[in-house]
Amino acid sequence: MTDIPALAIRGVTHTYGHHPGTTSSRSPLLRSVDLTVRRGEVVVLSGPSGAGKTTLLTLCGALRSVQDGDVRVLGRALRGLTAAQQRAVRGDIGFIFQSHHLIDALTAGQNVMMALLGRVPVAESMRLAETALAGLGLASRVDARPDTLSGGEKQRVAVARALVRHPALILADEPTASLDAASAGIVLEALRIAGRRWGAAVLLVTHDVRVFEIADRRVHLADGVLVEAGSPASRPRLRALAR
Repeated sequence: MTDIPALAIRGVTHTYGHHPGTTSSRSPLLRSVDLTVRRGEVVVLSGPSGAGKTTLLTLCGALRSVQDGDVRVLGRALRGLTAAQQRAVRGDIGFIFQSHHLIDALTAGQNVMMALLGRVPVAESMRLAETALAGLGLASRVDARPDTLSGGEKQRVAVARALVRHPALILADEPTASLDAASAGIVLEALRIAGRRWGAAVLLVTHDVRVFEIADRRVHLADGVLVEAGSPASRPRLRALAR
């Protein structure tokens, strides 16, 4: 296993309305954020709404350009990349969003296969899709279209799509927010296995205290500042979150 972190963030500051070469009077949403996530590690990021958690996640996933500081995915710096280079980086990342973003015209299996297009033969991609869906309790729903699936089933299909390639880095934004206890447990177990079994690095944004159970480490974002959960600076914020 390589010593290079799957994700390394150093001194990242992000301000909405920022224009390169100008000085903005607006307060930055992120302030000199540092974070490292290594292979096989599950890190949970908590914080109040509007704290910048999703913004940080999109910066890590090359979905948004880095303004100030350094973000590296598998050792590759993201700042200054072209759109094509950003797309190439995203090919090594598994994304799980709050919304499932399934294609209505495709079956569950075909939606998962979309993550494998151009990477493996069609027959192999179908086998991998079926295996991924079975791992999330959806073996019987491979041929079902999204309009026949429950909300929890749709989200689990989206998780299967993110995991089917065994990505080196998984970025998840509130993946269990709309799930009942049973579905949330299945998703969390799949993410835990991703970290333990094939050494994926997982950065998971959540308000859901159920997710804390699978975390190797917890960090908290508030007022643009990231702190380790358990540090003296974080305790008042975490107590407020728990309430």
